[in-house]
Amino acid sequence: EEENQQLRAQLQALRLQNTRNRLLQDKAEQTLQQWQQRYELSLYEQDQAFVELQGLLQQKAHSQDLLRNMRQWTTLDNIFKISTQGAFATINGMRLGAEAVITETFENHSNNVAS
Repeated sequence: EEENQQLRAQLQALRLQNTRNRLLQDKAEQTLQQWQQRYELSLYEQDQAFVELQGLLQQKAHSQDLLRNMRQWTTLDNIFKISTQGAFATINGMRLGAEAVITETFENHSNNVAS
C-alpha cells in the first residue's frame, strides 16, 4: 500500500512536471514565432530599402548625366553675339547707345586750351 502511495505521488509529480514542460514549450514556441515574424519583417524592410536605394542611385545617375549635358550648353553664346563696332558695343549686331562717348582727361583738355 505504501508503495502504491509513493507511485501515485511520483505519478502526480510527473504529471505536474509534464504540465510545466508543456507550458514552457508553448512559451518557447510563441517566442520563436515572434522572432520569426520579426525576422520576416526585417527582411521585408531590407528589401524595401534596397529597392528605394536602387531608385535613388538611378535618379542620381540620371541627374549626373543631365548635369554633365547641361554643363556643355553654351546658351548665352547661342542666343547673344556680343561684340563691338568701333566705339559701340553690339548685341546681335544691334548697336548699344546713340553716340560714341569719347572721354578725355582733364589734363588733356587743359593742354589743348593752353596751346
